[in-house]
Amino acid sequence: MASYEEFLRSVGITDSQVWEISNNSKDRVPFNGNYPVKVCPSDIHGVGLFATRDMDNGERICPARLYDKRTPAGRFINHSNEPNTYMEATKQGFYLVAREKIRSGDELTSDYLNNNMLLRRAAMDKEEALIELGTDAEILLGTDAFTRTINSLVDVSVQAFLSSAPDQNVKREEAYNHYRALTDVVSTLRQQVEVRDQINLKVTNEEEE
Repeated sequence: MASYEEFLRSVGITDSQVWEISNNSKDRVPFNGNYPVKVCPSDIHGVGLFATRDMDNGERICPARLYDKRTPAGRFINHSNEPNTYMEATKQGFYLVAREKIRSGDELTSDYLNNNMLLRRAAMDKEEALIELGTDAEILLGTDAFTRTINSLVDVSVQAFLSSAPDQNVKREEAYNHYRALTDVVSTLRQQVEVRDQINLKVTNEEEE
């Protein structure tokens, strides 16, 4: 198991930078329910995360990250070379899972290095999916049939709006909403291409450093 100092060296940051990251209010989200944990003073470092009841080996305890942000568990759990929890990826985020039998009052600990590797792999998987999505969007935008269809539908919407009387509010609103929906589709596809290009540029810059 890697020590906390080895974790810092592996990711290239200092203890003071970890403190700044931990106190970043933009990277926090509250729990989305009630969980058997509480934050209390820790003998390991500062404050930590503690169990409020007994937990079985393999039990999912609480989310550490939701919506790409840290929960109180993700923020306050302390590192250990022999942690009693591990992180598990789910569709909702990353959850802490008991690695062994945990008693009420025990401090929950985690391996920061393993957690960091898991988060990096998840970020890479997400970026690969966004790159694929952007490539598909670019192909669709470059297809003549798609362009003709969108332009035709936009023309129909505009003509429906222009041919309606000023007092035909429902008809005019429907025509306008149809037009906005079509333009939003094209805008979303273009954004997907832009996101792909930004990811590729970031990867290129990282390889050159």
